[in-house]
Amino acid sequence: MIRISTSKPVSIFIILFLLTGCVSLTHKTAYPPSGEIGKAYAQRHEFVNLYLQGRFCEAKNQFEKSVRSFLMQDDFCSAAGNYMVFYNLKMYSDIKDAHLFDTAVKLKNLGGGCPDLEALLLCSGGDCSNGMNPKDAFYRKLLEERNFNKLLEAASGEEDRLYASVYLRKTARNALIQNRKLAEKFLKEAIGIDAAQGWVVFLCEDWSIMAGLASDPEEKERMLERVKMLSTVLQPCD
Repeated sequence: MIRISTSKPVSIFIILFLLTGCVSLTHKTAYPPSGEIGKAYAQRHEFVNLYLQGRFCEAKNQFEKSVRSFLMQDDFCSAAGNYMVFYNLKMYSDIKDAHLFDTAVKLKNLGGGCPDLEALLLCSGGDCSNGMNPKDAFYRKLLEERNFNKLLEAASGEEDRLYASVYLRKTARNALIQNRKLAEKFLKEAIGIDAAQGWVVFLCEDWSIMAGLASDPEEKERMLERVKMLSTVLQPCD
């Protein structure tokens, strides 16, 4: 039987040795962080992609994982950012979810204000006087100026496919008031992006707008049937 002397405290090294089950502690920590730590931003991006693909239950799961990962790190501001991302995703489809917005505000307040998020929250609420995301400001300025050619050029070269898709669709809605052909051009660009990404949620919107532009009743009906078929790909989450 091995006896441990009680004449002096047991070495902390021995305790760590027993906890880690290894001889050398040089390259390992006794208390490795959760595997979720560090994955929060990747989980946020995966949530966005899954949501736009219409895989709503999987998207919700990634969203909750990301929020949990941020909260485990005491990062309330980033957790609030997740709710703003979700809120804006729904707003892109003209769905205003007050619960998401209110939760973002609550987490922002618990996080001590989150100055980087403050202006975005105000802008999403309708008051953009204190500024907005620079990229949003750039595209919105082009929209307000009705500088459609420059906007198309910018969107075509935009690395962030989400921004490109959203603003191509916004521009199509603005352009169709005066120029149906130009609106179709923007929609075709958006459809190309959304199809490449598998973003069925946006494809349904693209073809719904396109159907509204169709002057031929048969062509319009064909496009609406296309939207119905695309909608069957969506995976609702009860």
